[in-house]
Amino acid sequence: SIPWLSTVLCASQAQREALQQTLADHGIASRPFFKPLPSLQPYTEAKGVYPVANHLWDCGLCLPSSVTLTDEDQQRVIGLINYYFASASAKE
Repeated sequence: SIPWLSTVLCASQAQREALQQTLADHGIASRPFFKPLPSLQPYTEAKGVYPVANHLWDCGLCLPSSVTLTDEDQQRVIGLINYYFASASAKE
């Protein structure tokens, strides 16, 4: 197994966007999960409903991945994610 991307699945699109902003505020790049194929130009005529693909697109966030990430880099990202979720649950 060669993992390419590590992702976080948030509860909602708003939560994903807030986490992405928190990471960006600390200089950490991230991006939404892959756009569902049926929403891309060559496939827009595809028939059907794709709730799982749409949920992953709305709520999934891809984290930094590189062979150059150090253990310290990884712990920094993990720490910010833990901080975000701990502070978000404290507000609820």
